[in-house]
Amino acid sequence: MNTFFAETGAGTRYHVYASAFFCGSDLNVSVCGGSHGHIGAVSLAVYEPERDSATVSTVTVHTHRDDRVSAAAAKRLSRALHCTVSVSAGVHIDAPTPSELETLLKNCETCLAELEHSLISFLG
Repeated sequence: MNTFFAETGAGTRYHVYASAFFCGSDLNVSVCGGSHGHIGAVSLAVYEPERDSATVSTVTVHTHRDDRVSAAAAKRLSRALHCTVSVSAGVHIDAPTPSELETLLKNCETCLAELEHSLISFLG
């Protein structure tokens, strides 16, 4: 089984890491980071070739806001790879300022872009 890994912000409280593996032609992704990783939301994106888009369904743990990361990642990867993608996400910083939250979310985006690049390169 091929496993893919990406990370950004290592050594900081904005560290984000993602791992992924294929389940047949579908993809399973986990995104964690901040001061402690967890599962705060899970999103499933189903690629729709006729629209070149993806429909996303998300379940979020009460009081968590990780759906912002999981839904965006699932849709992005589903559209890029033309497959069904599940993403669990949990990134956390205690009482973040708006600037800290922005940095953490930017690191999520950077990490997922790196992961996407690795997956596309692997698929050729």
